[in-house]
Amino acid sequence: MVLVRNTAFATWTSYVYYCYTGQVSFYPLKSKDPLSRRNNTTQTLRCSPKSMYRLAIKLKNARLEALAFQAIKSSLTKNNILAEAFSWFTAQYPDIHKMELEVLMEFRSAPEVSSRLERILEAVSRGEKPYAHAMLLAFLASLTQQGAGGTQ
Repeated sequence: MVLVRNTAFATWTSYVYYCYTGQVSFYPLKSKDPLSRRNNTTQTLRCSPKSMYRLAIKLKNARLEALAFQAIKSSLTKNNILAEAFSWFTAQYPDIHKMELEVLMEFRSAPEVSSRLERILEAVSRGEKPYAHAMLLAFLASLTQQGAGGTQ
């Protein structure tokens, strides 16, 4: 028996449906499409991929964890990678942290990222996002590693 607290009703209904059918459907991340959850009365079995990822880890369901992980990854764009990479959620899960760091490194030169990066880094430095220090350090280390071997 596993006691699971703090899980949304939509996530539970999606989980039960998944257990019976093997199918699960996710909303896009709020940072990608904040309006995606409005007026979706016909899609009552959709849930947040982050919420399902948390539940799958609690229940030790590796297949469902992988499905939710992939849904999170596929929702990352140049417009939302900073919000996601430097989020509390990302700080809680090493596999998500690693994947989002890779995506951030891929998108780092895009104007949508580079124009907002300074504000995010300042917020982390000021302590407004204390949970994001690990991402900041990993990002800087990745930049340093990619720069290694350039000039001597």
